[in-house]
Amino acid sequence: MKINPNVLRKKVIDMVRAKQSGHIGGCFSMAELTSVLYEEYEMGGRDKLILSKGHAVPIIYAALHEMGEITDEELDLFREIDSPLQGHPDKERLPILDATTGSLGQGLSIAIGHSLGKKLKDEEKKIISQKNALSKEEYKKKADALRKKVFELNKGRDNLIREVAAKRKKAGDEMLKKLNPILGKYMEENNISVVIDKKNVLMGDKKFEITSQIIEILNKEFKSINLN
Repeated sequence: MKINPNVLRKKVIDMVRAKQSGHIGGCFSMAELTSVLYEEYEMGGRDKLILSKGHAVPIIYAALHEMGEITDEELDLFREIDSPLQGHPDKERLPILDATTGSLGQGLSIAIGHSLGKKLKDEEKKIISQKNALSKEEYKKKADALRKKVFELNKGRDNLIREVAAKRKKAGDEMLKKLNPILGKYMEENNISVVIDKKNVLMGDKKFEITSQIIEILNKEFKSINLN
């Protein structure tokens, strides 16, 4: 099926204009690439498309709509609450997508994981297919080697997760060291008795919202956090 990149661009404009929200430039820059990929894309098969710059997902929705995988009614739900067509790819809401993405650069690690997972599954299938042709000792040796490989990969992943969590905690602690005195001074100067994380507020008057003011002060006070 031939897909016209300019048709995809028009669909993106219609979606973004209707909701007054979205990233047109990031979508337009990959219109040709998307049209070529989806002309050859094996939906649900061996081919996978992982969009690292998740904010450009409207161009993917446009391609899926052009292919008949997304209905007109679904396209109208772009960026609606609980819609399958979120502002970033959400595989849980739209299973036809290959990955949930958003953070720039995130797609590379996801793609590597997909690749390694497929390689291990293929290796497992090969060993199982050879079971009757191998001696019990040879089969056990190959199976144990594969299990060891999987164990080492999982161990490496867990170590990285712990390392990232430690860095995140350190960054959070450093931020609080700088934030608390600034927040305390702001509270004193503005006669504020208590500050509550807005994530814990169900509803409130916007006049009590001070997030933007605090961020502005923080940006003036320091440019970065040194974690070394």
